[in-house]
Amino acid sequence: MRRSVVTLIFALGLVGMPMHAQRLREVQRQKQFKQIPGPAIRRFLLMTPAERQAALDRLPPARRAQLMARVERLERMRPEDRERTLRRLELFDAMPPGRRVLVRAAIERLRSMPARARRAYLESEDAKLRFEPEELELLRDVSGLRPAEDVQ
Repeated sequence: MRRSVVTLIFALGLVGMPMHAQRLREVQRQKQFKQIPGPAIRRFLLMTPAERQAALDRLPPARRAQLMARVERLERMRPEDRERTLRRLELFDAMPPGRRVLVRAAIERLRSMPARARRAYLESEDAKLRFEPEELELLRDVSGLRPAEDVQ
């Protein structure tokens, strides 16, 4: 009897359902947060006004609005802040999709924490084991914390 129940569970695929549901949620979340890649924004910023207009004309309205909002925000920044933001975007875009999901979730968690808790987490052994050094630096930067070597 026990063997037939186990066989039935595997045959129906019930064992993998939680993982499948979790993966489906991740895919839906990635679609929701579809970002404009950092290199594309950098290229757009280097275009002439005529080239920008031609590029915008080829985009669907929602994507065009998203790109324009991002570009306008970047153009209002000081040059050094703009460059740092573009470097962050490029670092994030270069991550494998699974790492991006992990880092994005960490960013959301960190933004809900007070500064002292963010610093404590990012300096913890858990964070050092979970994230690569470049990812930790990105998390510190996005969280508004100074690099680890500057902290006293």
